[in-house]
Amino acid sequence: RQSALGSETPPARSSIPRSVRTSTTSNSQTLSQAAAIGGESASLLPGIIIGDTSLQSRQFTDQMRSAGLSHLTAVSGANFAIVGTFVFLLLGFIIPDKKVRIPVTLISLIFFILLVRPSPSVLRAAVMTGIYFLSRYSGRKNDAKQSLAVAIAVLLLINPFQAFEAGFILSVLATAGLIYLAGPIAERIRAPKIVCELVSIPVAATLACSPYLAMLTGSINL
Repeated sequence: RQSALGSETPPARSSIPRSVRTSTTSNSQTLSQAAAIGGESASLLPGIIIGDTSLQSRQFTDQMRSAGLSHLTAVSGANFAIVGTFVFLLLGFIIPDKKVRIPVTLISLIFFILLVRPSPSVLRAAVMTGIYFLSRYSGRKNDAKQSLAVAIAVLLLINPFQAFEAGFILSVLATAGLIYLAGPIAERIRAPKIVCELVSIPVAATLACSPYLAMLTGSINL
């Protein structure tokens, strides 16, 4: 990009790590496909898939934020769960041993972090997903509360200043809401299980994040 502005000469291709080149190529392909479709709705595609919002206009971003839908373009634990589960099951066709598949899956998640960029919410989701697979590797039962606590501790030990970043705080609050509130909310809804989950999950995350968002933005999305 700087070369296009005439300010700097891009580094030689050989000096760029292969993993970074692969990540950049995948991002470029996703953005190109979305740009070919056109329209604001198309700009959601790279946001939902890899968390890239560069194609979204400022007005559209503000509208998403006002409607309380900005979380759709934030990479979260759901993305890691989908990618990790897909890779783990896919490897099952060629690697029958689970204790071999799990380390390979963890390595694939590292590449996924490079693809979506290591933002605070991404790192939190990555650590929790890694803990889940390590618990499976050791044969122990995974506890979401302990996983969240470990993720917070590890990330703050690495970078204490994340404690003041809105992305990290909202990611922790939303995850805590799902852990502590989603279950009780679902129990009070008399409906099929899938309906209970569709209602309880966003409500729990919203309840957990609303106080901080109100302090941060001065408004509450209903």
